Amino acid sequence: TAQVHNGSMFALGGLTNCDGDAAREARVSDDGLTWRSAGKAPPWPRIFFSSVSFRGYMWVLGGHDFSEKVRHDVWRSTDATHWELVHASAPWEPRMSHASLVFQDKIWIIAGSNQKQSSLCDVWSTRDGRAWTLVSSCAPFSPRFSHVATVFASKMWVYGGNTDTADVWW
Repeated sequence: TAQVHNGSMFALGGLTNCDGDAAREARVSDDGLTWRSAGKAPPWPRIFFSSVSFRGYMWVLGGHDFSEKVRHDVWRSTDATHWELVHASAPWEPRMSHASLVFQDKIWIIAGSNQKQSSLCDVWSTRDGRAWTLVSSCAPFSPRFSHVATVFASKMWVYGGNTDTADVWW
């Protein structure tokens, strides 16, 4: 994933080549043109996860760890070099290809795909990464993964994903 944190752009994890190897890497840029390693590699390879910048930290939520496991762990870092495991097994179902965002001073995690590759439609929020609240067991949109979410005009927006429609929800 990519995010802006403390005035720099960060690229975290992902695939390193066409063979599908997971990256155990964090890269940073101050101008979008020149990229460098953020330093020591994160303690995990990770794909299909989400990340946000919140309260002075970069947060990594769930995803696939390339050991055939879909995760529901929560990590945070101030610099993409020193990572802290905040929650080893958050109460939401392990997921990948989900969306996350920051809204109303909370981190939100929206839908995704589980270990069986079934689409999800639940919504969770947290103020600290440790205590999570189930906001909706199934939001009004259809179950989905590989969707995007953002905040605009004081609303959370969810766009498309792996569904039969190109819908937009707020």
